Amino acid sequence: MQPLISLLHDETGAVTVDWVVLTAAAAVLGLSVVMTLTTGTSDIAGEIETTLAAVSVQSLSTPP
Repeated sequence: MQPLISLLHDETGAVTVDWVVLTAAAAVLGLSVVMTLTTGTSDIAGEIETTLAAVSVQSLSTPP
């Protein structure tokens, strides 16, 4: 029973667990930012494509 109580009071791995949780949270936050920016830039790119497709281009004649 003594080894079990000793194991429960031991805190040597606690810092590692804290860093793992912190790293996982940072990774999730980074992925959510990337996904948000990807969606936003795709929408803007679509709007730019639509606008440019509607523009008529006139050719310039070369001077004689």
